[in-house]
Amino acid sequence: MTPSPLNLKLAGSVSVLLRGLMLAGKFLFMLALARYTTPATVGVYALVVTVVTMLVYLVGAELHAFTTREVVNPEKGSERDLHIQNHGRFVLVGCLLSLPLAWLVLEWLNIRQQLSMSLLALVLLGEVLCQELGRYLLVFGRPVTGHLLQLIRGAAWMPLAIALLYSQESISAINSILMSWATGCALASLFGLWHMRSFLRVRQQFSWPWV
Repeated sequence: MTPSPLNLKLAGSVSVLLRGLMLAGKFLFMLALARYTTPATVGVYALVVTVVTMLVYLVGAELHAFTTREVVNPEKGSERDLHIQNHGRFVLVGCLLSLPLAWLVLEWLNIRQQLSMSLLALVLLGEVLCQELGRYLLVFGRPVTGHLLQLIRGAAWMPLAIALLYSQESISAINSILMSWATGCALASLFGLWHMRSFLRVRQQFSWPWV
């Protein structure tokens, strides 16, 4: 069923609003960090964000360009589950393989000792999953759901991080942020997986020729 022009306009407006809320949340979070933490914490957080962002795109390997073409091809509708599940397995393995690189980069930046690699691994895994789930939701015509997922992933966790920075004396500032970030990514991933559940009900075998 084709959405009406009114529904499309409403969906577009809500998507823009959600996107704006995410950007505003990130901006306010950086102001809060600059105001209530040390310059060192702000600097380490900025470096961690940069490293995670680069690794997310490296792990993804732009494979979504191929899988998107396949899942929207009406002649291959019966293979959607196969493409989506194989894509998921590919990025999960990519996350694991990228961890040594993350370790080396953080060591080179001289900030590895200031954060938990376990928390960073959870953040990286959640970021990659959310990135790909959000893309699929957009492809399948669910822009509001996709942008809501990105809001949860990108900014909804930040008030929790601020609260932890004030309440947790035994946890470093950057680990408090990573813990909150990982929580946001986990919730966003579960949200996305729930809305993509129809493609995950029947387990598909991994296909090396697909890779």
